[in-house]
Amino acid sequence: MGVSHFLLILITSFAYIGTKAFQQLNVMHDYRKLVPLCTTIMVFCEVMIFGNIAVEAVEGDIWGLTFTIVAMSVGASSGALLSMTMHKRMRKNGGKDERVRHRSHPG
Repeated sequence: MGVSHFLLILITSFAYIGTKAFQQLNVMHDYRKLVPLCTTIMVFCEVMIFGNIAVEAVEGDIWGLTFTIVAMSVGASSGALLSMTMHKRMRKNGGKDERVRHRSHPG
């Protein structure tokens, strides 16, 4: 597997975990409009990632799997951090969750 393969895994992991974290925050803060789009992106990324892992496992490429784990870790961590930052900015810009938070936690 070449460098382009690992770059694809890194980008796909970034998108998958970033979208998954964003989806969890959407659910937690009741942002329903973004759920279908986030779910579709997550499904696409899952198919790409698991398909690549299956190919490497069948080929018996231990080093390929090792580099895939590294690429996935870097991409996933970066995606989650970006997702948290984006969602925080959404909430600061008048998100619905601020009103919900004040109602559920008086005082």
